[in-house]
Amino acid sequence: ITVDGVTVETINLASVKEKITIKPDAEINVEIVAENGEIRFEHSDCEDKLCVSSGNLSKSGDIAVCLPAKTVICVTGSETDAVVY
Repeated sequence: ITVDGVTVETINLASVKEKITIKPDAEINVEIVAENGEIRFEHSDCEDKLCVSSGNLSKSGDIAVCLPAKTVICVTGSETDAVVY
């Protein structure tokens, strides 16, 4: 999770056993929830709420952004989608 280009939180989604709520210090109030191997914007005080509409993120490369809050959720990892022979 980054706010204004600065990493504020790193979470290993595979190790999350209970619901975690993150409220980063951003220009606009946002609430991020991680649970069951997924992460999402739960709430935002921005006008359009596109970040909340992004839904759950769980795969490497998934990303959700709240531009007014300058907050980005990016899922990274070494997940393999295909087997190469």
